[in-house]
This record gives sequence, structure tokens and C-alpha cells, in this order.
Amino acid sequence: MALDIKRTTETYLCARLTELVPGHTFYPFSGLASGQNIEPPFTVISISEAERAMSTEGTWIAQGTAQVVSHSAEATSDAHSANSREVYAALGNLPPEPMAGAFTFHGLDITGTTTKQDSESEAFADVINFAIGVGG
Repeated sequence: MALDIKRTTETYLCARLTELVPGHTFYPFSGLASGQNIEPPFTVISISEAERAMSTEGTWIAQGTAQVVSHSAEATSDAHSANSREVYAALGNLPPEPMAGAFTFHGLDITGTTTKQDSESEAFADVINFAIGVGG
């Protein structure tokens, strides 16, 4: 069940963020093929763990990240920051609503952000950490 929650939540967030942040591409981590070559800018949504909030009810708390990636040669720091702010704002303003299947999105709390840089790939990323409540 946790795998279904994780995959469904990643797919849901990608679909909603695609609607809310036009012109930006979102990928679910569990949907990426090994070695798949994707070009920045993009955001990868990853749900790393999902646990039942209480064993007697169907609410799950999941931990995840939104990794906003830009190519350092193509994006200025200002452009990358603007992309990150748009994704951050969209994540923080998602309303509770039904998801695919029998799941319901209850809400999302952003728990922090970090910045990463990969000089080999000439890319940099802002990683937005969050906790999300899902019922199912």
C-alpha cells in the first residue's frame, strides 16, 4: 500500500504543479527510467517514505522533495531562483482534494530547503523538502 501511496502522490503532485507552473516540466521520481536523459530546467518530485498516521485509519504521512534543477550555463541565478519560488509557492498553496483512485490529498507542509550544485553536470538545484498527508 505504501508504494501505491508514494507513486500516486508523486504523479498527482506532478500533474497539479504542471497546471500551476506553466512552462516548467515535472517528473515523478518513480516514473523515471534508469539512465533517462532529461534536460534542465525541470523538477523531480520524490516521495521517499510513507507511513500510516494511525494504524486504525487510512491517513498516511509521507516525506518528499521537489528538486528544482537548472543548467548553470543556460539559466541565470535570478531565473533559477524565480523557477524555485514558483514551485515553492505552488506546493505551499495546494488545497485538499481527491486524487486518483481512492486517495485524497489532505495537505502539504514545506519543512525546509537546501541548495545543491553539480559542477560535472553544470547544474544546480534547490531541494524543497515537505511532509504530505494522504488518505486512502
